[in-house]
Amino acid sequence: MDMTYNDILNMSPEDLFDYVDEKRTDIMLAITNGEDAEKASQLLNALANTYSLLSSLSSYAKIKKRQIARNGKGEEYEDLIDKQSTIDTALKAIDIQYKAVSKEISLYMSEVNAFKNV
Repeated sequence: MDMTYNDILNMSPEDLFDYVDEKRTDIMLAITNGEDAEKASQLLNALANTYSLLSSLSSYAKIKKRQIARNGKGEEYEDLIDKQSTIDTALKAIDIQYKAVSKEISLYMSEVNAFKNV
């Protein structure tokens, strides 16, 4: 069953942390052949999809946070601050991972092209 943004944000801060942590992906650090490059390309796609999901979730959290603030629900508002922080921290980590994998692909392609020109 797919969860809505609202379902996800209704999780406890701890459960949301676990949910976001499950989206984390270990990345490879070296690309030495075409098979590695293909895996890296697939990883970039997965990271981009996760980034998109979490970015939308962060935007939705901002909307919910404002609604809750207007209704004077202090504890719920504070929890949403924590939840949005968790999401935004995950976004930063995914961005770093994406850039690292992209750089590795670029380095590999430079090496392949240099080898072709020899």
